[in-house]
Amino acid sequence: MKKFKKNFENLKISKEDIETVIKTLKEKDLSWPYGITQKFEKEIAKFLKVKYVLAHCNGTSAMYAAMSSVGVGPGTEVICPSYT
Repeated sequence: MKKFKKNFENLKISKEDIETVIKTLKEKDLSWPYGITQKFEKEIAKFLKVKYVLAHCNGTSAMYAAMSSVGVGPGTEVICPSYT
């Protein structure tokens, strides 16, 4: 039987990474427009050389925002894969 690798098997997690996650959870600093999310959006915007970035919690939320931003509204037919 073929042995499958675990996802992220080679991912290196530092002590600093773990401490940052614990600090963020303790501070309940997980959602916009606060601390770490806002910092993440600013860093991604800088990296992508764009003015605005809006982080989303999942793909569905991102798709709703994208569709809304281009004027898709009630009654508009949207065709997309069933597994998003």
